[in-house]
Amino acid sequence: MDAEPTRNRAEVALMFGVSRARVTQHLNLIKLPSGMVDYLADRTDSRPLSHFTERRLRPMAMKADKAEVITRFSTTVAEIRQNAAERVSREQRRGA
Repeated sequence: MDAEPTRNRAEVALMFGVSRARVTQHLNLIKLPSGMVDYLADRTDSRPLSHFTERRLRPMAMKADKAEVITRFSTTVAEIRQNAAERVSREQRRGA
C-alpha cells in the first residue's frame, strides 16, 4: 500500500508556510463538540459566524468540560439572536 507518510506538525507547517504553533492551533479546533461545528457550518446568517472567530473558538476547544462549552455556546447564540431581533425591531419602528 502506497500511503502518504505521516507528517509531523513541523513538516505540515513548512508545507503551508506557517508556524508549528499555528498548525497546533488549527488542529486543536478538532476538539470542539461536533454539534457546535455542525451549527457553524450550516449558518447562512453571518452574525454567528462573525462572532465565533477562530480566536474565540480556540479556548473553547481546550476546555475539558464539553458540557460547559456547549452551554456557553448555546447561551451566546441565544444572545446573538436576541440582539438581532431587537435590532430589527428598532429598525422597523424607525421606518414606520
